[in-house]
Amino acid sequence: LSMVTSQRPAFKAMASSDDHEAARQVALAEAIWEFELDEGGAEDQCHVAAERSQVLGEGWVYVGWDPNKGEITGIDPGEPVEQDDGSIVEPTPRPIRSGALTIETFSPADVARRTTNKALGELDWIIVRRSRNKWDLAAIYSELSDDIVAHDTGSQSYTPFTSFLASDGDTEDTVATLELFHDRTPAVPNGRHTVILGDIVLFDG
Repeated sequence: LSMVTSQRPAFKAMASSDDHEAARQVALAEAIWEFELDEGGAEDQCHVAAERSQVLGEGWVYVGWDPNKGEITGIDPGEPVEQDDGSIVEPTPRPIRSGALTIETFSPADVARRTTNKALGELDWIIVRRSRNKWDLAAIYSELSDDIVAHDTGSQSYTPFTSFLASDGDTEDTVATLELFHDRTPAVPNGRHTVILGDIVLFDG
């Protein structure tokens, strides 16, 4: 393991053309990658994935985009919501943030995929089980907040691999979401990204 992780992950940006703008974008991409290695925790997560791969046979690194992180760039006033009784509920203004990468590591038990594929590049879909705070989800998906808060955490318990090694503390507010990533295929020409909590569809696009 120490031999594998002794050197930093070395990804090199490649330009699709040889003009000045492409060269500038290559330099920017490599600077962003260096920042994520140093400040974003990417290097640490790659090391954890390598360790899990050695112990469990596989280690997965999830790299997503969280629009709710980063610096505040503005305020979203929201829109009033009409209730069933005709009353109007005024929205609570929410900050608009610049967004940031979110990087997590998963064991094989957290990643569902077709195991008969001979190579990972042949996978056209994958489902990741992620641990989320239900109160944060209720704030993000405010139109579904009542259903999210009422979700029974015991009905879909989240037991990460690390819980077998050490106590993860109180998990009363922790829920497991399932996140589907489907590649572009003839059957799904635009691809698909879906996030669910139990039978609640949080996002589908």
